[in-house]
Amino acid sequence: MILETKMRFQLVVQIRGASLEDFNDMIAFEHDLIFQLGETAHVDEHDVGPRWTNIFVDTDDPSKTFLLIKALLERTQRLAKATVASRLAGSDRFTLLWPKYAHGEFVLE
Repeated sequence: MILETKMRFQLVVQIRGASLEDFNDMIAFEHDLIFQLGETAHVDEHDVGPRWTNIFVDTDDPSKTFLLIKALLERTQRLAKATVASRLAGSDRFTLLWPKYAHGEFVLE
């Protein structure tokens, strides 16, 4: 029996691109992300918009999870197209994690 536990934080990985090729690429990236995170976090869902894809990741350790996500983004050459933010589960306020020196607020599109 698997017990689900509610994780305290959610990270959003937002990747620019909206073509069918980008969608297929996102699905492959999402599978890689599930493998990369293992038991440390849970890839919850994804949402595709006209110019971007959001992948939602639940975690209790946003710093560690971000480092794992960033490593995968770098390895798969997606870091330049990515924005990553975190929030407390259920909150509307995000903390921007990447790009490192970005200004302004993260917008969940």
